[in-house]
Amino acid sequence: MSRGYITIRYRLRGDKRLYSFLNQLAGTNRYLWNQCIADLENQYKEHKKTNHTHFDLCKWSKGHKEEVAWLKNYPQVLTRTSLQDLAHAYKSFLLGKKRLS
Repeated sequence: MSRGYITIRYRLRGDKRLYSFLNQLAGTNRYLWNQCIADLENQYKEHKKTNHTHFDLCKWSKGHKEEVAWLKNYPQVLTRTSLQDLAHAYKSFLLGKKRLS
């Protein structure tokens, strides 16, 4: 007996400015994620340990926003969620877990 799959597509309709902001926010979070990983790698190379808790990453983000002017266009609350995910992923990696839970 063969089972079929049904595909359902959704289209969000709304203000193009909102879509543009959300797209830029996703890019900002991706930028912060990558910059933070690079900083964690540099910390590990220099000191053989890292400050990878969510609190430490938020402090890093605040300092990084002072250096990169365009990051000030995005609220801190919206960019900290990606850092929380990164802190969890990094902790799982260090503990040797294969899946995030």
